[in-house]
Amino acid sequence: MATWGPTQIADTNNDCDETGGFVNISGTDADGDWFGEYTGPYYSTGLRWPSVPIAAGDTITSATLDLYITYGEANTNCRAYGVLEANPGVWTETPDRGPDDVTVGTVYVAISPDGTGWKSYDVTTVIQDICNNTSRVANNALAIAIKPQTGVSTGLSSSQDYGRNASLAAKLTIVYTAAGGTILPMMMQHHGG
Repeated sequence: MATWGPTQIADTNNDCDETGGFVNISGTDADGDWFGEYTGPYYSTGLRWPSVPIAAGDTITSATLDLYITYGEANTNCRAYGVLEANPGVWTETPDRGPDDVTVGTVYVAISPDGTGWKSYDVTTVIQDICNNTSRVANNALAIAIKPQTGVSTGLSSSQDYGRNASLAAKLTIVYTAAGGTILPMMMQHHGG
């Protein structure tokens, strides 16, 4: 069993928000990366780590996503999904490439912060869904999209963006066993004779 992380977002183009086809990676918004719904437009957040050691077939024991919530409404009915790309690229404003522009899995975890500060979410099933993708290769990028739940009244929340405060950017921790198990050292003894 191995542990990767906690590893924090480490570049401004590795977290973003998107609404109405417009991607914001600059972190210029005082409250960070938005997710949820505000008087009509829906917001999604994209998070990306450029080199994660998990591969197709690995078993995920646990995975935790830590978000520093800068604005949190209790009725923010959102879901975190794994991005099902072998090596997800960075988020970009031109051309738009954000969390609404990628293929995500069907497995999700509810994200509904209440209040502000650090909040932890168990994303074990989401990361396992990424590992179930046979094109996944160790040390490629890994991405998560946080999207509003459709058809349900939802509030609006935001997590800290790397561009605003790098020390409060999202963190991910994964405990996993590589496919094929763990190789243990053997001790051999030779008897002369």
